[in-house]
Amino acid sequence: MRHSIPREAAGDATEPRIDDERLGATQRELRLEFPSVTPDEIDMLVEGIWMHYETARVRDFVPLLVRRQAREELREILQVTPVPSGSAPEPRSRRPSPHRVAVQQSW
Repeated sequence: MRHSIPREAAGDATEPRIDDERLGATQRELRLEFPSVTPDEIDMLVEGIWMHYETARVRDFVPLLVRRQAREELREILQVTPVPSGSAPEPRSRRPSPHRVAVQQSW
């Protein structure tokens, strides 16, 4: 399910199309990585985070930042914490994201 994200500061006519392609690619990648989360839930999370960067002047790193934050939030929600071999996990202490959506576990 794709939603059109409003672009208040779109300067170039090709910029919205490129952003839509990058948004879609980010959503597809996360759907493959987190198959236990519904596509709609991933789309809502990614779009909410993406909107945070709508006014960013430099757009090149927006997909990376969105993907990283969404991946972190999904792992936290699903309680999947990657641990490097031979080390103990670091305690997580960060404030909750305003973009978090309720993800129902389907396992």
